[in-house]
Amino acid sequence: MVLIRESQTMLEINLAVETRDEKRLKELIDKYRGLVKDYIEKLSGKVP
Repeated sequence: MVLIRESQTMLEINLAVETRDEKRLKELIDKYRGLVKDYIEKLSGKVP
């Protein structure tokens, strides 16, 4: 399970990941952290 949401109290995005497998956990964190980072960069105009 992956949940991405904005913080209600701070200027940040929260990423919550749950899985039974430690290897899969790291894979999901890396994947979704990268997707969020790319999306933010695209919105901020840093990526063409």
